[in-house]
Amino acid sequence: MIRRRILSLLLLAALFLIPSCGIPNYFDYERNVDFKANNISVADNHAAIFLEPGIIARVENGDLRPIPFTPKIYLLYSISGTDSSNTSLISAFNSAYRSSISNYPSDYENFIKRSVAPVSGADSIYFTLFPFHDEDGDQVNLAADIYQFDSSGNYNIRVTQRAVPEGFVISLEYGDGNQMDLYRFNDDPFEYGITNYDNDSDDEFSQDPNDGNVQNIVTPRIRVYLASTAGFRSYTNFMYAEMIEIASFNI
Repeated sequence: MIRRRILSLLLLAALFLIPSCGIPNYFDYERNVDFKANNISVADNHAAIFLEPGIIARVENGDLRPIPFTPKIYLLYSISGTDSSNTSLISAFNSAYRSSISNYPSDYENFIKRSVAPVSGADSIYFTLFPFHDEDGDQVNLAADIYQFDSSGNYNIRVTQRAVPEGFVISLEYGDGNQMDLYRFNDDPFEYGITNYDNDSDDEFSQDPNDGNVQNIVTPRIRVYLASTAGFRSYTNFMYAEMIEIASFNI
């Protein structure tokens, strides 16, 4: 027993003497508490990204340096109705991207898809998360300015409808008064009527020729989702604010 104990101590001592091989440096925070979606009001189309004020103070003091283009804002949309596709898409996104900040898809083909029956007895439809495009046709990839978080630690985001001749666009207000219009992933404005999303090859319901009939969708609507990631230099892990639904617009 004594020999075994001595051997164990010798092994521990040897481990401490071995030069470091780059031990990962982890940022210490409480998941879904220090960084999360906050002040969510789907009725008011409003939410905020919350970052613990003490962390913001460390950034302001120079103790922490955010990785460029973070906190990163993910704004996505899907078209669905009273079915369960929104909860299925949210769960799949949170599972796929919880530990990732660099693998955010650059094309809608790589986004989350889930097969859900719109009503009991109907054939399933592939519901998909889509990225918004801006007025120039570019995928919307936003980063929050950490100095625009308010004293409570909130970075505010609100979306509303704005009418245009072809239908409507979704107007985004974020941070300290920033604004932009959000278009469909195919660069078109949003329109009223579910058939306007299943006419052409680049519409939202053209992913699979075996899809069920989208006209079975009850009370079709545009659902808007928000997620965010943040990272700091010298740390190998990232903070992740789980994706949630922040708005719903009937079509």
